[in-house]
Amino acid sequence: MIQASVAKPRPEAESAETDFLDSFLRLAGNVFGTRVVVIANHGLEMLCALIRRGSMAATAIRPGNKSDANSSNLMLIPASTEFSSLEQLIRVARGSLMPGGRLIVGVPADAGGQTTSPLARRLRLNGFGAWRVVRQPELSLLSAELNPSSPIGPTDRHKIK
Repeated sequence: MIQASVAKPRPEAESAETDFLDSFLRLAGNVFGTRVVVIANHGLEMLCALIRRGSMAATAIRPGNKSDANSSNLMLIPASTEFSSLEQLIRVARGSLMPGGRLIVGVPADAGGQTTSPLARRLRLNGFGAWRVVRQPELSLLSAELNPSSPIGPTDRHKIK
């Protein structure tokens, strides 16, 4: 007779993630079954947290590396400063996200709280909508959705404004 015991799932500590990571994941919401790409120089911790929360496929790449075209429905960029320009960030997001996909970007906060405005304006010009900004002491998180009917497709990269 063969017996197998099934291990009970280990309860996760309530504070398994840092406040920074927890803020991103709360804004992302339920990631169960989603395809996520994390673009960061140090994205392993975020990648592991996404997998623990049930992401169907999660990939971490460094800024400057290419992700598959139209391959994800959620893109997380912990620091917008890892890109040389807003245009580069938008080009990567437009090329990687499926129509209706969401982008969450960490933007360093300044005293006036205006840091998300230039990025939000550029995203709006390039087919993103459904804005949400979560302000924190040192970082603002900007969430936007790629409009499914956006006129600019991933192959129209030269049209990025």
